[in-house]
Amino acid sequence: MALTRRILHTLADLPAAHLSFEQARCTRFRHRSGHCELCLAACPSAAIKLEQNGVSVEPSACLDCGACATTCPNQALKLHAPTTSELLKTALAGPRPHFACSRLLQEFPTNRCLEIECLAGLDEAILLTLAARPVPGADKDREKLPWGSPVRLFCADCEKCPLGAARQTIDAVLADCHELAPMAKISLQQGLPKELQMSARELKTQRRTDEGAAKRAAFSSVRREGPADLLTLLKESETGRQRRPAPDRYQKFRPLRQLQLRMDLKNLRHSTTSRLWGRLDIDLLKCTNCQICTKVCPTGALNAYHDNGAQGIDFAPYLCTNCRLCQDSCYPHAINIADGCDLEDLAEASLYRFELRPASPAPNSMHTNEANESSDLKADVCPVTERF
Repeated sequence: MALTRRILHTLADLPAAHLSFEQARCTRFRHRSGHCELCLAACPSAAIKLEQNGVSVEPSACLDCGACATTCPNQALKLHAPTTSELLKTALAGPRPHFACSRLLQEFPTNRCLEIECLAGLDEAILLTLAARPVPGADKDREKLPWGSPVRLFCADCEKCPLGAARQTIDAVLADCHELAPMAKISLQQGLPKELQMSARELKTQRRTDEGAAKRAAFSSVRREGPADLLTLLKESETGRQRRPAPDRYQKFRPLRQLQLRMDLKNLRHSTTSRLWGRLDIDLLKCTNCQICTKVCPTGALNAYHDNGAQGIDFAPYLCTNCRLCQDSCYPHAINIADGCDLEDLAEASLYRFELRPASPAPNSMHTNEANESSDLKADVCPVTERF
């Protein structure tokens, strides 16, 4: 038994990669004009540092609160202990989804709540997916979206918590949830109610069960992953550290958070100012039709089109993550993004078309006249390449 405890303590002390960074999703990597700093502002422990091609996370300073992952519009930062899918799977398996932060459960241990390091790790997709579940036994034919499942969140005293600065992220997510779905029953409470607390006898039984499960999981992990990790380390030591291929600056990805919420909110039709989507406006007089915005858009919400001689940009609101990279990368400042969307556009996958004039001609073109040279062409000069 003593050897078993020593092994378990050793495994517990090993550093775990609870947070990962996917460079190709970060707006600061996709274009040099991207200046998003949302993760930096959300981090309560100053563990995130800005870099030329993205951000870096200091593992020794990171407290695993998940505020940066929740705030990042493109989900370039992701939590892995647990992941979003793991949280949802566990919560959906139970009758009533209750979440409590780790510091509260240290004071009031119980298995009647799902433990999460900090409630800032819960985003709108998780909370509204759980809240949108119909109540067992409800008449589904009467209401297509009953929104009858209460989601209760319990936290310790944030003012005394080292993660207290993450409270602003929690409040922002809850406000967003209530605006997107006013009928959703999502509540936040400080402390743990007595009905969710466990007696001393229940705790003793639960601790024995948890200890046995922890031992089995630890040895299973070592047996399953240990040899592979060891072989990987040996291979790297012999051949040198393997270089990973450079990420594609213009690759596209599916905005899973927005697509999940689109399914949850499909029967709602009101207008919102949610942070999760953006309203696009293009000044047709300023736009040079350079198509840079369509290239840097990480989700394909912006696409160039050519139709019977007409050309321009198509905008799909349901794919927009409100990262504002199109606005940041637009040199003539023709693009403006505002928070929010119409939920009807999400449900119907609406497409907005902006018909633009052809790209500006070169100065030597026969179509160039003196009036253009003195006015329009000067406005069309790219400030970086100094070309039309």
